[in-house]
Amino acid sequence: IETLHVPWQGLGIGSGWELGTPAFRRYMRGNAGGAIAPKGPERVYLSRSALPKARASFLAEDILEAHLADAGYEIVHPQQLSKEDQIALYRAAKWIISPDGSPLHLLAYVGNADQHVAVIARRNRDTNTIFGPQIEAFTGASAITINCLLHDWLPEDHNRPGRLSWGEFDMPGIYDGLMAGGFLPEGTPRWEAVPEETLRAELDRITQAEGKSFRRW
Repeated sequence: IETLHVPWQGLGIGSGWELGTPAFRRYMRGNAGGAIAPKGPERVYLSRSALPKARASFLAEDILEAHLADAGYEIVHPQQLSKEDQIALYRAAKWIISPDGSPLHLLAYVGNADQHVAVIARRNRDTNTIFGPQIEAFTGASAITINCLLHDWLPEDHNRPGRLSWGEFDMPGIYDGLMAGGFLPEGTPRWEAVPEETLRAELDRITQAEGKSFRRW
């Protein structure tokens, strides 16, 4: 063989690969979910609170969910829906808030340009920055990333944030980011900081569930 041409893969993670090749994006726009009719509410929050504790997330998600429910958002647990129902939901929603995580990849494939997406960082890793640009590249939707992390809580035997760490965020900061992006109705009262004792109580429950202790990082 004199010359070997190796094509770039259509999609990946890192170095901008999550944006996909133009050919891959065109294919997904023309084929992904097109046979499934949009069905669902206009405002949704893609929750992690019903996942096993070992999947990790951020602390006080139940408080965030209560605030968002008061603001008109339906709390959705994607893993409890079929792929078809997820696609119908993602095609119908206009305002979508989600922790950084895999459901946002599917949203990028089947969403549309009329949507507004807010990604909430749940760990201090570069991975929380890939979802907004990916959604914008695939659909043309407006996407923002809100990083209000104050600390990461790591298992005692870990040295950096990852899939097993829990984020501790600034609740008023998330409010400010969502309000500035138009995700909350005008007049929504500002959210208060989560009390330290509430965080400690949740960490105690996580420690019991996982059988390991955590430290603030």
